[in-house]
Amino acid sequence: MLGNWAAAQLGLTEDAAGTYANELVTTNLGNQSDDDILRKVSKDLAQKNVSAQVVALKMEEFYHFALSQIQAGN
Repeated sequence: MLGNWAAAQLGLTEDAAGTYANELVTTNLGNQSDDDILRKVSKDLAQKNVSAQVVALKMEEFYHFALSQIQAGN
């Protein structure tokens, strides 16, 4: 979800957006921390004047949404 949101902020569409979101999840999958993801997305969105704080809030929002979906069995 964060990757799709970030892709939209960057103005990426369809294939490029999907590629960005997938790479965000799969790059260094086993070694990647939440902080690494936050740094990557924040760096990418800095050009669009999106602060690291906004990225962190979105990341937390999406995490809670995903957790609620899992708990609901969706």
